[in-house]
Amino acid sequence: MKQYFLNKVKVILKILSIVVFLTLSIDFLFGNFLLSVFDKKTKPLPYVEHDIYDHTLKKNFKETIKWENNVPYMYCTDTNGFRSKCSIKRKKLNKNFDIAFLGDSFTEGIGVEFSKTFVGLFEKNNPDYMVANLSVTSYSPSVYLIKFQELLNQGYSFDRLFVFIDISDIHDEAKKYEIKNNKIVRKKNPNLINFQKKINKLFPIITKSNKRLKNIVIPNIRKKYFPKQTKECTYLDKCFRKSSWTYEPSAYDPRYISKSIRSMEKLYKIAQDENVSLSIGVYPWPAQLLYDIEDSEQVKIWKNFCETRCEFFFNSFPDFFNIANEKNTTYVLKNYFIKGDVHFNEKGHKVIAENLNQVIKKRGLK
Repeated sequence: MKQYFLNKVKVILKILSIVVFLTLSIDFLFGNFLLSVFDKKTKPLPYVEHDIYDHTLKKNFKETIKWENNVPYMYCTDTNGFRSKCSIKRKKLNKNFDIAFLGDSFTEGIGVEFSKTFVGLFEKNNPDYMVANLSVTSYSPSVYLIKFQELLNQGYSFDRLFVFIDISDIHDEAKKYEIKNNKIVRKKNPNLINFQKKINKLFPIITKSNKRLKNIVIPNIRKKYFPKQTKECTYLDKCFRKSSWTYEPSAYDPRYISKSIRSMEKLYKIAQDENVSLSIGVYPWPAQLLYDIEDSEQVKIWKNFCETRCEFFFNSFPDFFNIANEKNTTYVLKNYFIKGDVHFNEKGHKVIAENLNQVIKKRGLK
């Protein structure tokens, strides 16, 4: 009986080995082709890795993409790899700009057509200026510094730099990035990162299946069968760590706030040396409207930073708080943010664009 059982186990292991070998072989040889044929929902994304500042946008990208549950929209970049309006026709590489915007996904304008983002609206209202949007999802002050420095090294020139600092930048500075040898490196073990990249490239189907299992299937099982153990802290909850640092001092180590400030001080010094005027912009997340005050720590930190360094300080906190006071906070969350998301919709972008115009109108662009 024992021998019979062992023989059965051997047969099962042999079959499993053959299945695993065939699966890996098919994925290795035909994975990308099979994904392109059968996974029609997969759309190409504009993001690409960068050796100096971690990641950026593909050049001359033009595709319909979809952000979360938002409606599909056309996404375009120019010959520099900067997000731009899709009607732009720059056959030659232009490296000279009057104004550059730099920020993360909010300034990139995730989920909204470029012409309806606050950068796109600013560009439309100021047609005499060459505007560049250098922003990309998940950037933070360390990346702002290194990308700006690298673009200058590549021969780009800017008269003005508008940096819009996001609430989540402190979290990204704490968890994601550090600077080594004038390059952005991830805080993960580099050997582990390289191994993951190789696996992703060699076995695309297995990688994609694993991501779906990890991000969709397993969480749904946990929610269904273990609801009490899997209650999550969402972006609308007071405990959400990416946004809670502005109203919960214990939520973050002050060193990471200092780290962001130091990176911006270095960026300012480089801008000053290159005769580039620096301006900074801030705006609230839903959590700030729910749990914070108008004169948030985010506002205080960067307003203080700007006192002796900035040409303009763009503060959209009062604009959103005024709407919340006139209507209510729920109204703002429903009408000015993408549904189920922290990012602004078209109306939210319009508020920031109007703040930009009002601040600049008082002093004018020279």
